[in-house]
Amino acid sequence: MINRFLLAVLVLFLLSCSENISRTAGLYTKTVEGRLTAESTEIDPDKLLIVACGKARGWMTFKDNTPSYRNCRYVFASADKFVTLFESNESEITILAYYAGYTTVSGTFSRSLGIGSYNFAVNFLPSRNWENEYRLLIKPYLNEIVNSDRIRISIEDRGIISKKMETLEKNSASNG
Repeated sequence: MINRFLLAVLVLFLLSCSENISRTAGLYTKTVEGRLTAESTEIDPDKLLIVACGKARGWMTFKDNTPSYRNCRYVFASADKFVTLFESNESEITILAYYAGYTTVSGTFSRSLGIGSYNFAVNFLPSRNWENEYRLLIKPYLNEIVNSDRIRISIEDRGIISKKMETLEKNSASNG
């Protein structure tokens, strides 16, 4: 009976594996490490924006007597990689990676026993509708992160995301 259960768990685990997400063994999840690639070009940091939003354990947390549902932060990236850490109260992280001219890539990662880190291969593919995707989906999401009182984000990260959004708008206007 136990062997069947273990076999079922193994099969479910293997079925849940994505081709762009791999795992490294560890006591519990501490990081998400990402590799960035864009089809037929090198990554230009001015066109790249990566945001990580962590979901706190439980329904909500309080900071300065205001409810907070998510913790968000700007993720610094080099030309081809990034790393973000799980904060102590986070049970899940969603990473949104936007690169102008390409499709947006996102991934959600849960804190788990036995997984030390996730390795996320972010492969940007060219998109003809990237400007519409930015204006209709990405920009409202980023505005919510920057302007909402329900989301915990540092003043520095708010400023960085706002400046990146301005740069992306200028690049979009100059291309259009």
